[in-house]
Amino acid sequence: MYTERDALKQRMEQIYEERKASAEEFNVIYTRLRELDLRDGTSESSSYSEIKPDVLPRDQQRPVRAKRDIIEPFIVKTLKNSNLSLNAKEIGAELERNNIVYNESSLYVMLNKIVEENEYITKPYRGRYAYEGPKE
Repeated sequence: MYTERDALKQRMEQIYEERKASAEEFNVIYTRLRELDLRDGTSESSSYSEIKPDVLPRDQQRPVRAKRDIIEPFIVKTLKNSNLSLNAKEIGAELERNNIVYNESSLYVMLNKIVEENEYITKPYRGRYAYEGPKE
């Protein structure tokens, strides 16, 4: 039986193959332009040398698995900018909005460490985190 899940998987594979073919075509064209520049001795390569096939627009970039030294300052900044206390789910949603990949279970551990280490981050009540310090 052909399900919606199968259809979605098939479409994902089609998109992957199309992008792979586009990247290969890009590389062929780019290589040929470089060959022509070398042969002709022109320096027009600067007009296309900055094009990078693997760079996507910001909202289509793949998320990057972040380390603690990236996530912690982001969490503190998020809490500082928020007028209300936030729970872990809201903080996690903010991380995802900024393409920061995190492990949900380690987020709770990290939040508790931040509360211990940072005097301005508090837990006003269970499961909520707030910044209570100078806003700079």
